[in-house]
Amino acid sequence: MDFILKKYGKYNFVNVKKKVLDAKTISTICGFIKKSKIAIDCKNIERFENSITVSLLYSLDIALINADPYIIAQAGLLGGKNFPKIYLNKDDYIKNKRQLVRRRFKLV
Repeated sequence: MDFILKKYGKYNFVNVKKKVLDAKTISTICGFIKKSKIAIDCKNIERFENSITVSLLYSLDIALINADPYIIAQAGLLGGKNFPKIYLNKDDYIKNKRQLVRRRFKLV
């Protein structure tokens, strides 16, 4: 397995060991966790594999925490109209506070 799962009440926090987050890893995570709130810790993640990964995060309502600015920008560019939930840390996710908003990028 490429991730570590930690449960805190009804919240599940996943620490991914890989540097590239892909759709296969997200599908594996969702296979272990049924109908619960999931947040992926992005400390080790350097990039997303493709736009399918970002749209899968959005459609499955998976949040990202501890994301670098590069990851946030890549999620905004690859997501198109869909932008996943991104929080600053674990406490903000639990309290549903300080969620990052989408920044509109235009390629010139």
